[in-house]
Amino acid sequence: MNERREFLGFDRSMIFQCMLLYVGIFGGLLISNYVYLVVAGVTLWVALFSKIDKTYYHLFFLLPFSAIFKLNPQSTSISAYLMIITGIILFVRKRKFDAAIILSIMLFVTYAIIGMKGNYTTVAKMFFGIILLYIFVKSISPVNFKNHIMAFSLGILGSSVIGTMKDTWSKLTVYFSDMDYVYVNGKRFLRFSGLNHDPNYYSIAVIIAVFLCFRLLFNKQGNKLLLASLIMSMIVFGFISFSKMFLLSILLLGIFLLFYRMKSSKNFLITLFGAMFVVTLLYLWADKFGYLSTITERFSGGDISTGRFDIWKSYLGYIINSPKTLLFGDGLGSPYYQSTGPHNAYIELIFFFGVTGGAIFVLTISQIIRSTKFVQRRSFIDLVLVLLFFIMIGTLGIVTVNDLMFYCMLLWVSMNMRIQNKSVKQ
Repeated sequence: MNERREFLGFDRSMIFQCMLLYVGIFGGLLISNYVYLVVAGVTLWVALFSKIDKTYYHLFFLLPFSAIFKLNPQSTSISAYLMIITGIILFVRKRKFDAAIILSIMLFVTYAIIGMKGNYTTVAKMFFGIILLYIFVKSISPVNFKNHIMAFSLGILGSSVIGTMKDTWSKLTVYFSDMDYVYVNGKRFLRFSGLNHDPNYYSIAVIIAVFLCFRLLFNKQGNKLLLASLIMSMIVFGFISFSKMFLLSILLLGIFLLFYRMKSSKNFLITLFGAMFVVTLLYLWADKFGYLSTITERFSGGDISTGRFDIWKSYLGYIINSPKTLLFGDGLGSPYYQSTGPHNAYIELIFFFGVTGGAIFVLTISQIIRSTKFVQRRSFIDLVLVLLFFIMIGTLGIVTVNDLMFYCMLLWVSMNMRIQNKSVKQ
């Protein structure tokens, strides 16, 4: 195998392509939305004629831009169509498939179609999202894990930089009709969410990227300064989301990483002092700019769940009192109960698909993830991100969101990325 050309420890071609995509995104904002069609066309060309890894570099990088990656603010995101078309292309290119897994996927999709009503696009996104997950698990080698993580992290950082302008730049503001604000020392500040509509959904992406960058840092894969800069930047952006979920998740993440590093006294001390230094800087920053008082008020003022407990109680009462909904769901095309989303992925799954369809969905995803293993005996650090993810989606409805299958890909990466592993597909 020829030695790959790298820059700062990562595939140079990947970084260059991410830069071109970023220029395209800015071009769409500055010149015309039709520039996005060129960006999409380049990704489809890569899907048709280049290595499968490179297609996923594009998809991971573009994922955080989905909210503005449109021909107009009211249209469906081009990312959705990219998922569908690249799914078709890679499905045709793959050729060899596990019959049992494909049968399981088709069973779920058939089930989803029955209750979809006019919701064709959502079913298509879910179907090809699962196909993309399957091809990723079956095609991607551990040697490229770091590049997929970097492509996603660069997308998070790049979208966050643009997101700082969304309440002041009219070209961006039109995509975000319902922005969330908080008051700090009598001044109004936007709850930061990158280019996402919701700070909590943004927080999920940041937590995943931060954890995976830490894994690369601990495994000595990639440039330390680049990874440390990415981690710190994303953490700061996460903090100014004023998301309670982010704060709880980053706290758990810090505790888990400290316990992981305790295996070596040297590593533990370095990590402990490093963490103390970072926490001190964050505390001084938070205290100076009034962040502490504002976030304390969010935790102490009223319902800590921000109304979620009442929503969950209402949904659970409806589901338990409706055997049809409990067993088979109301269908993917059904409106939310009392016109309010469940804010819980597990309740959402049962509401749409019931225990039957939910079980088929979970078993299908589990079957795909278990179909390829590079780490045979997993330790706690290999499962930390899975645990955090399961906690985070307990506060958000994410079943039909485009990002879900890409997060599953990154969970699989986290479960299989130990540096000592030698089982690398060529």
